[in-house]
Amino acid sequence: LTIQLYERAIEFDPNGMWKNNLSFAYQNFARTAATSSEKAADLEKAITMAQTYQRPNLVAELSGLYLDTGEFAKAADRANDLLLGAGGSPSADAIFNGNLVLGRVALRRGDNKEAARRLLAAGHAPNLNLGTVGPSDWSLVEGLLGAGDRESVLTYLDSLRDGWRYDGGRI
Repeated sequence: LTIQLYERAIEFDPNGMWKNNLSFAYQNFARTAATSSEKAADLEKAITMAQTYQRPNLVAELSGLYLDTGEFAKAADRANDLLLGAGGSPSADAIFNGNLVLGRVALRRGDNKEAARRLLAAGHAPNLNLGTVGPSDWSLVEGLLGAGDRESVLTYLDSLRDGWRYDGGRI
């Protein structure tokens, strides 16, 4: 019923706040979805209704979901959307997350060289601000370490110094 009411409101006032509200409704449905496919479908719908500034976070979440469910082509498509701006100029977070997802896809496909290149590209996202806690996804780092690529991981960690605030200069 919620969806139908918002869709009807959009018909009457297409430039109003209703699309944004519908996007939030789909996001809430995604949080409580019973299956990954339901969650993905709800996130896809949320993205189409979201405001430009909201899309990168939704696209990042969706690309990670696709990666975790083994849908590598969809994960790569959505990660590339992040790198292309997902409705605007790509933010540092979009560049960071897009490259991490593409790196994980490459690693799962056995292309360690491309995975390392994507890890380093993530670390060099311009104006990256990782706050006080740093990156939340270390799976690409772990995968490359497991594959014996210590050098790329160390270079990546060093590149995070400027974006990892309040770390006292430590990584």
